[in-house]
Amino acid sequence: MPAKKGKDDRVKELLRQLFLDVAGEEAVHLVDLLFGKKPVNEFLVAKKLKLTINQVRNLLYRLGDQGLVSFTRKKDAKKGGWYTYFWTIEVEKSLVRLEERLGEKKTRLGGVIEKRKNEQFFVCEGCEKQYTQEEALLADYLCEECGEMMVAKDMDAEIEAAEAELVGVCDLLEPVGEELVELRKKDAKARARAVAAELKKKALERKKRAAARKRAKTLEEKKLGKKKKAAGTGGAGSKKKVVKKKAVKKKKPVKKKKAASKKAVKKKAKGKK
Repeated sequence: MPAKKGKDDRVKELLRQLFLDVAGEEAVHLVDLLFGKKPVNEFLVAKKLKLTINQVRNLLYRLGDQGLVSFTRKKDAKKGGWYTYFWTIEVEKSLVRLEERLGEKKTRLGGVIEKRKNEQFFVCEGCEKQYTQEEALLADYLCEECGEMMVAKDMDAEIEAAEAELVGVCDLLEPVGEELVELRKKDAKARARAVAAELKKKALERKKRAAARKRAKTLEEKKLGKKKKAAGTGGAGSKKKVVKKKAVKKKKPVKKKKAASKKAVKKKAKGKK
């Protein structure tokens, strides 16, 4: 915990420096109110800083234009449906912006030091206006403002001041770079975990779909098997009863008596007379 607190303190100090440069002294206090916390209600910020809501919004919007803070908004039914804004610090973006600003300042100071070391400057002791060597030569070393004679300027003090400022900038750049490395490692791990979780979720969904297809196929095969069985036996699960035909006795053919011919009958009749 102490190590984390020390790291947080260092980050907060870097953010204070940045907020001061971007939005002024009042913005520095926003770091303590917003750093490491869930998004904070802007009315609470105004109350803590003892500023009006418009003053607080002005500070936050100036920081937001640089991408240093962000907000979410929620509709408040109690206030007639007006939106309330909740603000948080974008730590990584802020440190990236600070690194950029420090890098630009480092380059500028390096150029100033180089110029002061390699060029001669002149100054009017009367009005303190400064001239380059070329400008002084063209003006015959007489001040264009007051006509006083120019004198060569001692650049050692300016060079020392610029070098001291450059050391301070470099001293800030180092911890900013270190913090960004740490934040990017955390972000990379978080993204890796998110990707792994998403892949696991998709694999589980594929597994569920495959199981569902398998169940559907099995059910379809069972239905198809029952239909085939029913078609082959005349009915599923039951045997067709075979009805035995009763034996029918064949009737013997009746022999018909041959009718006597009419002629024979007639003769017989004549004989009886």
